[in-house]
Amino acid sequence: MVRYVSGVVAVMHRGRLVEAGPAEQVVGEPAHDCTRALPAAVPRLRR
Repeated sequence: MVRYVSGVVAVMHRGRLVEAGPAEQVVGEPAHDCTRALPAAVPRLRR
């Protein structure tokens, strides 16, 4: 969803900026462990 809503994304971890750049790049090729872990943090809706 982020890549469709935002042009630029910044990821913070413990109050520090760890990664920033074009949404396609940050989401498609995350450089930081914290950024790679974000998809697992999305809640799943049950039906």
